[in-house]
Amino acid sequence: MDTEPLHPGEYVMYLRKSRADIEKEARGEMETLGKHERELVSMSKRMGIVVADIRRELVSGESIQDRHEFRHIMDEVMDRRWSGIVVHAVDRLGRGDMMEYGWILSVLQFTGTLIVTPGRTYDPSNREDMQQLQLQMFFANNELGAIKHRLRDGKEQAARDGQHIATVAPFGYRKVIVDGQKTLEPTEWAPTVVEIFEEVAAGAPLSTLSMRLIAREVPGKWNNRRIKTLIENPVYKGVIAWNRVVRAVESREGLALVKKTVRNDRPILADGLHDAIVSDELWEAANAMLGKNHKTRPATKFRNPLAGILRCEKCGRMMQYSHAGHREKAYSYYKHYKYSTCGCAPSRYEDVVAAVVSALEGVTEDLAVQIRDDGLASRRKAEKADLDRLLESCSRRIDRLMVLFEDDAIDIEEFRRRRRSIDTQIFQARGRLAEIEAMPDEDPRERIATLQSLVATLGDDGIDASARNVAAKKIIDCIYYAKEPGGDLRLKVELR
Repeated sequence: MDTEPLHPGEYVMYLRKSRADIEKEARGEMETLGKHERELVSMSKRMGIVVADIRRELVSGESIQDRHEFRHIMDEVMDRRWSGIVVHAVDRLGRGDMMEYGWILSVLQFTGTLIVTPGRTYDPSNREDMQQLQLQMFFANNELGAIKHRLRDGKEQAARDGQHIATVAPFGYRKVIVDGQKTLEPTEWAPTVVEIFEEVAAGAPLSTLSMRLIAREVPGKWNNRRIKTLIENPVYKGVIAWNRVVRAVESREGLALVKKTVRNDRPILADGLHDAIVSDELWEAANAMLGKNHKTRPATKFRNPLAGILRCEKCGRMMQYSHAGHREKAYSYYKHYKYSTCGCAPSRYEDVVAAVVSALEGVTEDLAVQIRDDGLASRRKAEKADLDRLLESCSRRIDRLMVLFEDDAIDIEEFRRRRRSIDTQIFQARGRLAEIEAMPDEDPRERIATLQSLVATLGDDGIDASARNVAAKKIIDCIYYAKEPGGDLRLKVELR
């Protein structure tokens, strides 16, 4: 172990499971993170390291984007909060692609953050240590690539052998293992699958079929898309299809890979080990009818001024704009997604728009009150001064806490408990300071004029709905809609 003196200050311990750890635990071996934590805590005490916080990552994600705790640590490292990171092995920091581990090494070197492991302490400012870190991350990345290729090849071979290796069994089947191979067997819902294929092959509209399945309380969320996916799945005629769709890298934004789901032109198709639920003829007939089931809707005029901003308060779905009646009796209204069990009741278009206008007028009146109350700025200034004093107090408390810990007046658990309490106060104070600093300095009179203009625009049905929608989205972030059957309409308007 490296015997060079360590940097003074606080260290953070990072614990993360690897693929190998998960496999060991599956074989009944002891819980990995707990074992590593005990080893690293003991090592830290011997080395005189003050571990102020322990972060646990319960995912084996190879990408930094999947590891939220590690990203949080790196943000703190860039703010120079930690003198070092205590970790079981260098590859626990990351073994993603070259751009990712290059970024990690660059941040560590730039900030002079130590990496403390049971085998060695690495100082990125030391050229030899930096070379060792680079080599270890390079070899870890190569090992990860080899593991991924072996896993992919194994899955592809299992699919060619007719095994069902997907995580979830299709509706109407359950996953079983026969002679050590993964396959499927029909469940009590297999006759329902046959009925769905027969109905689609007979030309039944998918929406009508969805409503029937919902009414019969068939398990699952039924809609047109799910029925279409079911009909197109060759597993029901006894065929295993693997990699019909794949995740392809489209571009890169910083460290994050931008991926999209695309159809694979060359999926693996093999006769499955399982029994088919429908015949080849019925499967082909139902798929042939899918195109005929689809109706192309002609282009319609934009009519919804609240498009993209009116949401159900309970479930978060967008409210839908619709029409009812004919000619002089026709009217417009907002309704909920028809397959949802949310229970949100519809409202007439005029009532919703009137309620939005009324809410905006209420905001305008509140701003007028603020103008009359010229003490708003002074109150913000006083609150900011109080928060600054609180942060200074927290800093002094941390210093005193460190003295108590170094003098063995308190143990590590008590230190962590008190430190978490202080960190919570710091986090809340900084969050409120950020809110105060982000508050617009614009003249409330300008805001009032903008709102008054929107009220006039939104309430005028003579103005094109598209123009009203554009105007509303510039001011309104979201409108939450709530109405129980037989109850009153309630709206909550959130401005940008």
